[in-house]
Amino acid sequence: MAIVQQWKNDGFAKAGITADVLRLDLLHPAISGNKWLKLKGYLQKAKKANNVGIITKGGPWSNHVHACAYACRGFGLSCTLWIKGNEKQLTITVKDCMDWGADIRYINRTEFYDEAAAEHYAAQNNLLYIPLGGAGTTGIESVSEYICELGLNSYSHVLCAVGTGTTLAGLAFVSGNFKNIIGIESGTKDEQTELKIKEWQLQLPEKNIQLNYGFMFGGYAKYNVELIQFMNNLYEQTLIPTDIVYTSKLFYAAQAFINKSYFEEGNKILIIHSGGLQGNRSLPAAVLQF
Repeated sequence: MAIVQQWKNDGFAKAGITADVLRLDLLHPAISGNKWLKLKGYLQKAKKANNVGIITKGGPWSNHVHACAYACRGFGLSCTLWIKGNEKQLTITVKDCMDWGADIRYINRTEFYDEAAAEHYAAQNNLLYIPLGGAGTTGIESVSEYICELGLNSYSHVLCAVGTGTTLAGLAFVSGNFKNIIGIESGTKDEQTELKIKEWQLQLPEKNIQLNYGFMFGGYAKYNVELIQFMNNLYEQTLIPTDIVYTSKLFYAAQAFINKSYFEEGNKILIIHSGGLQGNRSLPAAVLQF
């Protein structure tokens, strides 16, 4: 179950800022956070179309493929996963997917980004193709619908980590809330994300949609000692665990913004904890305190 938890911090209180955290990481132990929000619409679509299953893609530590494999088992759908890398890295994440009945295929990096190949395979095998990370209109609508159902308080700003930008868009299309939507780029540096944001901004002139590149810590899935220390300190202070790829950089950015007086006194901030904690299993043991 998702809950809203206040992030209590003396610096925030001094600045007159209220910062809450939407704990999507608590939604489900396996179908982590925003992944379920994006997947629900796709899986319902597959059942309605009488597809035998789905096909999607991701890296060997992907939260997306991990969530898809588990969710498909519950929906009675087959799950075909194309995993990036001919080196056939058998991670704990991939092993979980195999245990849940997913059909694993490792593909080279060129083919991995070939959308037509995946769509053709889906058509030939009565599968629904779910784009990388659950991107697309279906994923966006699923996020918006879920957030609307929560009946959240009114917030001046909402912050989320950005991979494909699907969750960012879903938040932007929530009517009556979140005038300012700030995405924290995780390090993908996907030029298509910028183009999509410009398109969404044109559709939503009353909103202010931003993408910040200042907290990538060297790139996607990159980190340093400072970020690890921040994750451990945050957990010690709030009992909020974060992941190394997305949410650690998000929370780091949120604190930096508040410390640098980015927000005005009286602003109410909502930080979207999008889960993905299973990815921390890629770290050496004992690096994190949670």
